[in-house]
Amino acid sequence: MKRRNKEFGQHQDGKLLTKEQISTFSKNTNLDSILESLVTKKYLQIINGKYKPVAGNFSFEVYKFLDPSKIAVTLVASDANRLGVYYKGRIRRITTREAARLQGFPDSFIIHSNDDKAYYQLGNSVSINVVKAVAEELLLNLVNSKKPQPEQYNLVSC
Repeated sequence: MKRRNKEFGQHQDGKLLTKEQISTFSKNTNLDSILESLVTKKYLQIINGKYKPVAGNFSFEVYKFLDPSKIAVTLVASDANRLGVYYKGRIRRITTREAARLQGFPDSFIIHSNDDKAYYQLGNSVSINVVKAVAEELLLNLVNSKKPQPEQYNLVSC
């Protein structure tokens, strides 16, 4: 997204950036190896010593990232397979098992053998932990509330 800034030119997509320009918004000490890795994986091209994303808006397979120190983003069917993590110096997609864990499924839960279908199903599911917490809260409120007496209702005839 930073490469779309007007300081790098007028075109919204397709801007070629030097490593120095990229370093103004990426403070990673391993920038050289990250850029090399992205070129090797064909996410970036080098043209006249400048880097260009292969996809016009830099939308490679992973475009939402999970941060272990923050609350996870919502897993949704349309892009559950595009969640990534930065791990051991590289970006990788989360596995279907990790997606299931984010939704609260136990490791014993059997995941569909087709990854695309599994990501879709997990993105369409409701988080187990959330459903459990809501149900417990509802039950506690029902048990702890006084049962209303008929005279408490103000019945109006239509």
